[in-house]
Amino acid sequence: MAMIEQAWAELFADLLATLSQDERTALSAAVPALRALALTLKSQRTAPRS
Repeated sequence: MAMIEQAWAELFADLLATLSQDERTALSAAVPALRALALTLKSQRTAPRS
């Protein structure tokens, strides 16, 4: 699992390096929405299923 996470981290870092300044600004502005999405997904994953 750690190797997969490391590969994703490297891929993500490489992709971030290719973003323009405008794209980086837009991504930074989207962080609160991305955090809210992550919390929702995590809560659904841990919620009991019927």
